[in-house]
Amino acid sequence: MPSSSFPSSPPSSNANTFSFPYSPPYEQQLSFMSKAYECCKNGIPIGAFESPTGTGKTLSILCSVLTWMEDRNKLLREGLMEEADGKVNERFKEKEDEKQKLGDEEEEEEEPEEPEEE
Repeated sequence: MPSSSFPSSPPSSNANTFSFPYSPPYEQQLSFMSKAYECCKNGIPIGAFESPTGTGKTLSILCSVLTWMEDRNKLLREGLMEEADGKVNERFKEKEDEKQKLGDEEEEEEEPEEPEEE
C-alpha cells in the first residue's frame, strides 16, 4: 500500500487540517467540512448541505474543497493516479456502464420495421 493516500476518513478533529482561518471553528463547521470533503473524495457530484444564516457555510465549503484539492494534487505529484481518482473513476465507470446497458436494452426493444406494401 502506498505511503501517501487520502485519509481513510475525512479530517474532522483538527481545524488546521482544513486550513480554517479562524480558530476554533464551530463543531457544525467541522462537521460540514468533513462531509463536503467526503463527497469530493468519493466522487459524489452533488451534496445538499443546510445550515442557518451566518454559520460560515461558504468558508466551510471552500476550506473543505481546497483541502481535498491539495490532498489530491499531492497524490498526483507522487504518481498515485489510482489513489487520487479511484472513487471518482469508479463512479464514472458505473455511470458509463448504466448508459451502455440502457442503450443495449433500447436496441433490443426496437424491432425492424417491415416494408409497407403498395
